[in-house]
Amino acid sequence: MNLKLYNFQKIYITDTCSVWNILSSDCLYQASLNANFTFWITPFILYECLTKERKTVTPEDSRLKKKLIDERNNGNFKNIPAVSIEDLQKLNVVENRKRLSKGELTAVAVANQFSELGFITDDKGARTMAEKVLGEGRVKTTPLLLGNLFFHEYLNGSDIDIIMRQHQENVHSKKGNLSQYFGSAYSSAIQLLNQS
Repeated sequence: MNLKLYNFQKIYITDTCSVWNILSSDCLYQASLNANFTFWITPFILYECLTKERKTVTPEDSRLKKKLIDERNNGNFKNIPAVSIEDLQKLNVVENRKRLSKGELTAVAVANQFSELGFITDDKGARTMAEKVLGEGRVKTTPLLLGNLFFHEYLNGSDIDIIMRQHQENVHSKKGNLSQYFGSAYSSAIQLLNQS
């Protein structure tokens, strides 16, 4: 994990789960902006976040949707142009999609077109596929983003509890709770800081 904390690009295509996880903590999100990270989404990701019907809509879902709309109105989480079927076929991802969403597929395809873009996902299947296409260095997770922000001191020790509390308040299932991974990334960042 240590090497992954160092090498971060500044512009990332995000998938749906990472949009929610980044926005789940005001503290984490603001530190990301302070560090000049820029997050983009494809039209499919926007659809999955704001339009796609869900079986149940929780208060947490509604809060995060409103926050995404507000952030887009502030010029963040901008749309990046959609990809074509040919772009997806070039990656051979249509045959290898393994239950990945169209949003995840389009995000990887866009990142593949532009070498300055990274891809953030908190979905293991999407991460595995993206690492094959983009290489490990361009694929990150929200916990790694958190670790990078601690390592570069955009966050300090007292922020980890705030981030975990805010995140837990805004995720509605155990499956989506990244607290243990946030804790691991924080510990790795602190170890690196103590070594330097």
